[in-house]
Amino acid sequence: MMKEKTVYYFTSIRFPSEKAHAVYVDQSMRAFAGTGARARVVAPRRAGRGSPPQDIPYHITYLPTVDLFSVPFATRIAFPLNAVLFALVSTIYAWCRVPKDAVILTNESALVVLLAPFFKRVVWEVHDYPERKRGWYRLVCRAAAKVMANNRWKAARLRQDFSLPKQKVFYAHNGVDIARFARTPSRGEARRLLSLPAAPPIALYTGHLYAWKGVGTLARAARCMPEVQVYFVGGTQKDLARMRAEYGALPNVHFVGHRPHEEMPLWQAAADVLVLPNTGKEALSVHYTSPMKLFEYLASGRPIVASDLPSVREVVDETCALLVPPDNPPALAQAVRHALAEPSACAARARKRAAEYTWEKRAVWYIEALER
Repeated sequence: MMKEKTVYYFTSIRFPSEKAHAVYVDQSMRAFAGTGARARVVAPRRAGRGSPPQDIPYHITYLPTVDLFSVPFATRIAFPLNAVLFALVSTIYAWCRVPKDAVILTNESALVVLLAPFFKRVVWEVHDYPERKRGWYRLVCRAAAKVMANNRWKAARLRQDFSLPKQKVFYAHNGVDIARFARTPSRGEARRLLSLPAAPPIALYTGHLYAWKGVGTLARAARCMPEVQVYFVGGTQKDLARMRAEYGALPNVHFVGHRPHEEMPLWQAAADVLVLPNTGKEALSVHYTSPMKLFEYLASGRPIVASDLPSVREVVDETCALLVPPDNPPALAQAVRHALAEPSACAARARKRAAEYTWEKRAVWYIEALER
């Protein structure tokens, strides 16, 4: 059945790029291609996009747009203008090039409404949560053939808030490419390759430095554990400048900056503890997210310290991670120390848990949900 399917993903972001959603689209489409589907990504021809890897098993189509993101004083209109133009150009492209029986995935709400009358398998992927403009999003939900949420809580909330039948909404957590994290060198060799010090213990965070991700909590926790070197890998230049201004004076805090996603297995192999310090003060963190880094942490075979939040507990529990109260630097530092003292307690179970969340299994589950 999968061999006869064509799956399109329409996204208005820069693609490829350092953004988490770009990584998500790439991994998702690799997995769909791996199941035998003909996979296609459609994105705008925006400046600053990366070069697609040579080995991608899917096709990318770039559509014209008006790119104002780098124009001073134009950023306020750049996002809405890009979204509107992408929706219109994508609709024309779909009418002309996309088979009527194709599966169309997108998180672009306007595109769902424009394409749904002409294509029977349009799936709206809800990565955030539509707290406002309920009338508009009710229309989007009704137009879509299916609505996909990236965690169980969000799927239930969508059914409740928009009075959707159970079979119309499904959830699919994010995933991990386990093979990439299994082919890593030893901790010592990884540190040598990354020019990191060999001796002191390292607590590592990977990803963006947004406030809702709790990175400030981890930086403040560093004050409570001076014997541990805390590394942050990721972040935009703006967020890096903010974090360095506030925490750069701490001798055991290090900001590496953005690194290619392909390097993450190596960075995580170099660490002693992996930290997910999400805040409990924002709904995006508490309920809406399905952190890709959490699945990658699980596959790395390192102890995990994570905030005790519903979005996190959908994936892990105390058997494979140390869960701590969010926004509590002393508790976070104490958990890191505990993980260093007993490093193998949860690591093996974490890798076993990761095997449940491969991108390949997710792709199969996704298609089965569409067929139900």
